[in-house]
Amino acid sequence: MFNFSAITSSSSFQKIMLIGVISAISIPTPSLGAVANFDKLNTGFFGSSITNNGITFSNLIAGFRSSPPEFVVKSGNQFNSVFSRPNYLTFGSSIVANGNSSQIPDQPLLGGFGSMTITPEKLATSVSLSVLTTNPNFDFGSFDDSLVLQAFLKGESVGSTSVPIANFSKLNRSGKYLFSKLSLSNIIFDELQLFTPRAFADGVISLGVDNVNITTLNNKAPRSVQPSQTALNNNVPGSVQPLQTVPESQPITLLGLFFSGIVGYLVKRRQTSTES
Repeated sequence: MFNFSAITSSSSFQKIMLIGVISAISIPTPSLGAVANFDKLNTGFFGSSITNNGITFSNLIAGFRSSPPEFVVKSGNQFNSVFSRPNYLTFGSSIVANGNSSQIPDQPLLGGFGSMTITPEKLATSVSLSVLTTNPNFDFGSFDDSLVLQAFLKGESVGSTSVPIANFSKLNRSGKYLFSKLSLSNIIFDELQLFTPRAFADGVISLGVDNVNITTLNNKAPRSVQPSQTALNNNVPGSVQPLQTVPESQPITLLGLFFSGIVGYLVKRRQTSTES
């Protein structure tokens, strides 16, 4: 049985109030997160979407092609200094003949890329990913291009970051391949879009992606719109500072109600004592 007479000091009263407040709030707890590094997948073409460790990649835009662009998992030892061994994600097209799909013989190590949607299983609070592109001096594209990572919650933009191709780092002495990382944190989101602004005017850059690390919350991501509609209808080129998002109010727990009742009893008792 709870001993009310034991609570006599002001500090004890404050502790009871603090416990009641803490127990009345259910705070979402970050999980260990999910990492898509494609290393346990077979290399090859994956069509219009691919899921790795609960992270789904879809809605690929890659400029004009004779056949639809596809997600491709490739292996490349020369990228292992910045990508996890052995695989990474890139983009390309397959040739369909007599009902069979086959790889284009001259498929590059980094395929043409314009935009894609990245969807975690749950609400998420942070994301980071590694990217490689080809130096425009060796390939198509321009140093005026940039790569943008934008986050959405229920279809509304909650943060964005971008890196100009001119600010990428050289992967090796020749400078043929350029490397960078993009990240967002301190936000709550249910969907991401990675894109180059020129994608919506049929422009692309060569790109490879790896180590997509997303920290999630221990509750399912609510969906107010379909993933296929969110990012494509809300592309905002340029760099924007991440916005803070406040989680929805959580229900009061039974333990919180119990302590709230105790606090109310003590307040009333102290008032009665003062009046007498």
